[in-house]
Amino acid sequence: MNGERYSMRKEIYLTQENKTGDVVGLTAFHINGLGKLKEFPELVRLKLTGGKIEDFTGLQYCPKLSVLEIGLTEIGDFCPLEQIKV
Repeated sequence: MNGERYSMRKEIYLTQENKTGDVVGLTAFHINGLGKLKEFPELVRLKLTGGKIEDFTGLQYCPKLSVLEIGLTEIGDFCPLEQIKV
């Protein structure tokens, strides 16, 4: 799959909130990078389906993240994943 195909699709986010209104679960479809994670510091579960991410540095914004599911997502570089202490 090429980058043009991903850029034509709109990113879709499904969220799950806790009792206080914090987003603790996020399912992202056709994602193009992890920059949006800055908006969800209380995130515990992240599921990525489709799209493309260059690396995992955006996970640094989610210190409580304990579950990461990746499916049908193009990954540019896995190396930063081991450097991030989540």
